[in-house]
Amino acid sequence: MRHRESAWKADIDLVRDTLFSQHPLFSLDEKTSRLNDFRIYARSTKAEIDKQLSALKEEILGKSDVELLVKLSEIVALISGNQLVGDGHTAIIFPHHMCASFPVQFKWFESGYYMHVIRDGEYPESSALKELLGSQLKAINGIELPILAKKMKLLTNYDNSIHNCLNTADRIRQPLWLYGLDIISSLDEKPFFTLVNSNGGESTIQLSSLDQAGDGLDIATLDPPSFSGYILARSANNALYNHWVEPYTIDYLECYDILHIRVYSFHIDDTLFNQRMYPELKTALSECEKRGYTTKVVIDVRNNLGGYNGVPEMLSGVFIPHMRGFGAGSLYMLINEGTYSAGITAIKRFKADYDIIIVGSQTAGRVQFFGCTNWCHLPYTDSYLKVSQCAVFDCELDAKNMAEHKSSIIPDITIPYLPSDYLAAKDPQFEWILTQKIGGRNA
Repeated sequence: MRHRESAWKADIDLVRDTLFSQHPLFSLDEKTSRLNDFRIYARSTKAEIDKQLSALKEEILGKSDVELLVKLSEIVALISGNQLVGDGHTAIIFPHHMCASFPVQFKWFESGYYMHVIRDGEYPESSALKELLGSQLKAINGIELPILAKKMKLLTNYDNSIHNCLNTADRIRQPLWLYGLDIISSLDEKPFFTLVNSNGGESTIQLSSLDQAGDGLDIATLDPPSFSGYILARSANNALYNHWVEPYTIDYLECYDILHIRVYSFHIDDTLFNQRMYPELKTALSECEKRGYTTKVVIDVRNNLGGYNGVPEMLSGVFIPHMRGFGAGSLYMLINEGTYSAGITAIKRFKADYDIIIVGSQTAGRVQFFGCTNWCHLPYTDSYLKVSQCAVFDCELDAKNMAEHKSSIIPDITIPYLPSDYLAAKDPQFEWILTQKIGGRNA
């Protein structure tokens, strides 16, 4: 018991030292230091984090490791607690053995959370869940979603309120967060999920949790074909990160004369880019040239949570030899609320380099954001503190521009993706592009 207490105190001190020495909020550069709002917020946040970390040391003996980690996550989330700042990158990453999940995933819309993916396998609830696919989540263990989401906001890191809703959609399917909010009394408890179908019928189902390993490999989903690669798989070595079966796909849709470049994640290292993505994309663009540049090109970064910031620039560079060929109305980029981090960098890069039309819905990711993370291992619980190392600010900052959604990206053409579209397996954003005509070629 004494070893546990001293080990936990060492981990808490490591979190404090790492945050205060590495996070850019507490080492403001020349540009941001001119903003009095930032200086005041940095001082008050540092004092509050220090106070709460000290108080957490006094709770070690009375709390379980999961409870302490959830509380630690809440303290780290104080960095995101002011809409002026927001940091969706800095967070506590839980060890894999704590990261079981219920066999469902939820999609967030402004009207609520909808079950959009289930584990489709030999599980007790599998057949019943199939019947509920597409239903709206109303409550967990009798606690209504608005109340639950409000509680979850205190525990989660986020850039703005859209990002917070996306995080909530992911975390309500993980027992450790429900346990941390006292919605379930143990990690093994099977909570009751109350759902409402499209006809207004209400159903309640009790779900058991599943180990994360292999999660997402056998699924059922209502996503339309243009979202077909949107399959979440959990890695045993990186339990809380979304990894795609493939980080990208490049498909020529002959019936529409569209080259669809779907980038699910920018976690594409130099080897993968140089040996696979670059030659594949170069060949696809050469085929566009042979067809006389009649092809529309769609770069799809919807639900792209980011990755390596240098990849968007390399991707943009592949198009340079072809830009005199592609005419006005040839290039499109699809974005949505799930576009974040390096996904935002891609939008900025292509918008600066080319005459590209941005289509979709407003992003959760911000133009100005904290990122370039470092992972600090917390030895006792085998968890990590993921902490931003830099501030990605490429324009003159002021409090007005940094507030809430002011610095997220609004598309040139806003096409909502509604629950009715989702339930009908439609993709109105992609379908809008199908209706557009290519203009004259560039001189």
